[in-house]
Amino acid sequence: MVRALTPGTSTTMLLWQEGENGMSLSHNWFGPNFPLFRHCHPRFGDCLYYVVGGELLMGNRRLGRGSTFFLPNGQPYKFTAGPDGVEVLEFRAGGGDKEASGTIVKETSLDAIQQIIDRSYEVDSEWQVPERMGDLVQRESVSSADSRAE
Repeated sequence: MVRALTPGTSTTMLLWQEGENGMSLSHNWFGPNFPLFRHCHPRFGDCLYYVVGGELLMGNRRLGRGSTFFLPNGQPYKFTAGPDGVEVLEFRAGGGDKEASGTIVKETSLDAIQQIIDRSYEVDSEWQVPERMGDLVQRESVSSADSRAE
C-alpha cells in the first residue's frame, strides 16, 4: 500500500520540537484524487490542519482553501484529495504517547485496503510533486483570474 501511494504525497517539515510538549509544523501535498487511507498518529499529539490550496473530500464534506479541521490525538481519519490535489499545513501539539506507533492503519478490511491501492494506480499518472510549496495556490489564482477575464 505504501509503495502504491508514495508518489502521490510530499511532506516538508517546517518545525520540529522534541519533548513531551513539543510541536511540529509540516507542509503536505497530496496529488489529484489521492486516496489517503484511514489511520491515526497517537505518538504525535493533537492535530490541526489548514488547507492552503486545492481541496479535499472528508466523508461528504468538501474542504477548500482556508478550511481547517481538528483531530484529537489518536483520532482515525481519511480523506481524498480533490481533482487538482491539495496542500495542507499540519500543526501538531505535544501530548502524544511517546511509546505509541507513529502511524496506525485503521482501515476496516483487506478489501478496503485493496480498493485504495487499486484507486491509487488509476490516478497516479496525475501525480506530479510541485517544485515549490504554494504552487497549487498559484495555479488556482491564475485559473481564477483567467475565468474572470472571460
